[in-house]
Amino acid sequence: MKRFVWTLIFLMSVVSTSWAGGPGSHCTDHYGRDVAWVDDASQPKLADSLYRANGAPQIHFNKEAGGKSGLSEDAQTFFFNHECGRLVLGHVGHPGNSLSTYNVQVDQADCWAASQFNGAGAQDKLNAVEAEINGLEPAKWVNIGGPVRKLNLARTCSFKGGATQASAVQASTAQAGAMHCTDHYGRVVAWVDNTHQSKLANAIYRANGAPQIHINKDAGGKSGLSADAQTFLYSRECGRLVLGHLVRPGTNMTDYNDQIDQADCWAANEFYYAGELDKLKEVETEINELEQAKWVNLAGPVRKLDLENTCRFIKPNWN
Repeated sequence: MKRFVWTLIFLMSVVSTSWAGGPGSHCTDHYGRDVAWVDDASQPKLADSLYRANGAPQIHFNKEAGGKSGLSEDAQTFFFNHECGRLVLGHVGHPGNSLSTYNVQVDQADCWAASQFNGAGAQDKLNAVEAEINGLEPAKWVNIGGPVRKLNLARTCSFKGGATQASAVQASTAQAGAMHCTDHYGRVVAWVDNTHQSKLANAIYRANGAPQIHINKDAGGKSGLSADAQTFLYSRECGRLVLGHLVRPGTNMTDYNDQIDQADCWAANEFYYAGELDKLKEVETEINELEQAKWVNLAGPVRKLDLENTCRFIKPNWN
């Protein structure tokens, strides 16, 4: 299989901050690469996502601008999440080429930010943030990224009760690791126990557009894989939704193989960022030694992983 190199960057030194969802929190871009948070007092905005000339994804933030805006920490966290969402959804690399597309991307990033509250069961806090932002004086927007706007998240975003459904399924599904997953548009993904499917896990969209990952624990048992290896494959299905592979599938074999590598690297990144490189290597060995007949219980094509060469984990040099 021809593999493209997708660089997964491990942020060795995160910025110290009191914002739970802002600088220093874990954010990955559209290709699964870790995003560096850069304290940049020279920029006028609270936060701005960008790519450096070497392709490194970053979010530059200015805490002083946040103070001038008068926004609470929760509201500032919303805007930090908005900038992370722009990178996750590919907006920075593929900006809208018309006003209509641009406005859609603004809404998508807002909904991605909102989903981080909704997915954590913090709907009341999200409602308060929305009211606070909508009550902001227009002159204060000079300190904030994005256009001046009024939020209407209930109309713009489709939460579809995702947080409640996902939490219920995750609580009863130990193998899924109570994993919080959002799709390419920032919508919370529901984990659905489905014994009728033959695969361990399979990411889908329902007819109403709701993103789901269907899981079959019996298939996981038949595969003989350890809990860690199964977690890798659960993460891979989440990655397929995050990266937009289901809404933009490859149109030829090269694109298809490229997307397989991207999803594998996205899953690997979850181990790598958590400092579990040894565990990741064990998972890779276990999957590579799996009997070919066992793959009938797993998602994706039969393959050998070569994460070091495919994903190329490196220490970043942001200077």
